[in-house]
Amino acid sequence: MSIPSLKKNIIAAVASLSDNGDPDMNLILVTSNGVISGTPCPEESDSEFTGFVQGVAGQYKEKYAPEAPLDGHDGCIILKDVTVQSGLQTTEVGRLVVFFDQIVGVTLGKLDQKSTAQ
Repeated sequence: MSIPSLKKNIIAAVASLSDNGDPDMNLILVTSNGVISGTPCPEESDSEFTGFVQGVAGQYKEKYAPEAPLDGHDGCIILKDVTVQSGLQTTEVGRLVVFFDQIVGVTLGKLDQKSTAQ
């Protein structure tokens, strides 16, 4: 088993703080393409989407790295009730898979939905 990166550990720790039932405590991820806000899906989620993603990841590991760690691959986090802000555009999706290597920052809070366009 490979050692997870410090980045993954910090993101997972901050994500666990968002699981307190407060709707104003979303996980906010900063990427090179914009800001993503949502609620982390627990690994034991009964969501079909979460199960599907976990199944694909498991099959990949069995096929390509059954005994070796996947170097350079820290995995992903699955979010629900997601808002993606990129420039002036805001997109809302039900679920989103975000790969840890695409995240450059993390915090907790709620995105301001006010438009800055005139």
